[in-house]
Amino acid sequence: MIILDGTIVTVALPTIAADLGFTASTLSWVMTAYLLAFGGLLLPSGRLGDLLGRKRMFLIGLIVFTVASLACGLAVSPAMLITARFIQGTGAAMASAVTLGMIVRLFTDRGDQARAIGAFAFTGAVGASAGLILGGLLTQYASWHWVFFVNLPVGALAVTAAWRVLATDEPVSKPISKPAREARQHGLASRTVIGANLVQLLIIGAAMGFQVIVTLYMQRALGYRPAQAGLGLAPTAVVIAVVSLGLYARLAGRFGERALLLTGLAMIMATLGLLTQIPAHAAYATWLLPLLIAFGVGGGLTLPAVTSLGMSGATDADAGLISGVFNTGQQVGGALGLALLTTLAARRAGSASTPQALASGYHLAWAAGALLALASIAVAAITLRPAPVGPSPQARSAQSLPRPTTPAAAPGRQSAHER
Repeated sequence: MIILDGTIVTVALPTIAADLGFTASTLSWVMTAYLLAFGGLLLPSGRLGDLLGRKRMFLIGLIVFTVASLACGLAVSPAMLITARFIQGTGAAMASAVTLGMIVRLFTDRGDQARAIGAFAFTGAVGASAGLILGGLLTQYASWHWVFFVNLPVGALAVTAAWRVLATDEPVSKPISKPAREARQHGLASRTVIGANLVQLLIIGAAMGFQVIVTLYMQRALGYRPAQAGLGLAPTAVVIAVVSLGLYARLAGRFGERALLLTGLAMIMATLGLLTQIPAHAAYATWLLPLLIAFGVGGGLTLPAVTSLGMSGATDADAGLISGVFNTGQQVGGALGLALLTTLAARRAGSASTPQALASGYHLAWAAGALLALASIAVAAITLRPAPVGPSPQARSAQSLPRPTTPAAAPGRQSAHER
């Protein structure tokens, strides 16, 4: 619901502008207000989740988001809608910041955690694509108000399920001990965590550009309607679901997260590179569909792998904080990548409206995306060491901290740590 809300409003913007009297200069604040609150409050929300309890923060965030969605749907002026959107983004940050922190602490078994992170990555990828489709359908067959009202039943169901299903975690209410401070510093400064966050920032930028530029290409160069263009992206979401939900956990157990990440990044880079050769009037079945499937495979491998590595330093004391850092990197990467690629596409195409000129701009944007993917491969190869099969990432993080002195083992026997 939260990821979907970042894109579902896009299709409804022209209708909202006409109904509420937005000007061209103020209409962008319908999106900007949400994204500013969302991206800017992720980090403090994650830390507050550690201090107050991650389940409590998650529930408060969901309630704020759902109530603000009602206010958005009832808006009768630009000021009311923009204010409600900011509050909606605040609730989104509060709920999203602690989600990964809860996942890695709830699922400590390596296989279970891989499956849970695969489901999390799938949800994010599908939510962004579904927003474009659902936004067009609701705006066309109901009204723009239902773009926001649709969150009410979903939010109510999510709050009820979270209250009943999620275990209550203990907040960090007492002073942090020296070992806990060392663990937090180790987690945030871990080469793996830093590298995974940088890889994510680069590849999410390329992926956001891919999604938006392909949608624009289908509408402006191929003449597709908005709903058709949204449905045209569906194969990517389906393949991501198959890979991240059905295959990723088994592949990660056999080959490790690093190998899957590098493979996924290479597939994304290759897809973006091939898109630079697509003609202005490409046939969907022979040109676009194979590339959309290839990108889905790459995304299905990349997203859960980079998430696992990015959360590898999380402990009970700072899982919310590290989750907030990871989600912040995701938002920053998406915003920067989208701004860069759409600007390049617009400048190359200029004011021309011919499919050939438009395709030329899209080719430049996809080439820039391929370079971002190449940079992410370089960062991953340098910073992310192969992960040994065995202990979970959290256990490996804990093992690297200074250990108290223990009595020597009896001659001829190994201590537990040596084993």
